[in-house]
Amino acid sequence: MKPKTIITSILLLFVAASVVYLVLGEIGGKRDAELTPAVVMPDEPTAGAPDSSAPPGETLTTALPAEKASPDTYVNVYYFHGNYRCISCRTIEMYTREAVNEAFLTEMGDGSLHLKVLNMQDPKNEAYIDDFTLEYYIVVLEKVVDGKRVEWKKLEGVWDLYNDKPAFKKYVIGETRNYLKGI
Repeated sequence: MKPKTIITSILLLFVAASVVYLVLGEIGGKRDAELTPAVVMPDEPTAGAPDSSAPPGETLTTALPAEKASPDTYVNVYYFHGNYRCISCRTIEMYTREAVNEAFLTEMGDGSLHLKVLNMQDPKNEAYIDDFTLEYYIVVLEKVVDGKRVEWKKLEGVWDLYNDKPAFKKYVIGETRNYLKGI
């Protein structure tokens, strides 16, 4: 086989796999939005709903829920951003998505973990600013047990580690694992 034919075949396979991945991600996101329970705090946006103001793909749920997890007990991994998205902010979001998708596919599939990317400057997300004392763009972990927020934590270290991808991912994965204990 000619090298040009081999390269063309590989590129076509890559494009096809990318399309399948995107389609499955969209289907998973729609189904997750339908099946994820809503945790409603006073004057808070619905916690299982996708961020409808975000561009397509902003709210990420790539795996389909299974029967294992309790629908009222789960962990949310939030990445809060603003209207202006600098390269550092986009890097933190990308590394967070990668860490969660690589380490917690099973948990996302069984509904015990959700990844949500939200614009904290969107008026419908204002309640999160007070709830999580947000002052800047950050990753936040939230543990929900029996439909109630029982604890949360800002991952301040993401700003120190965004230039070190392996350390960043290790940090996010470790902190998230701690939050998943007992769920």
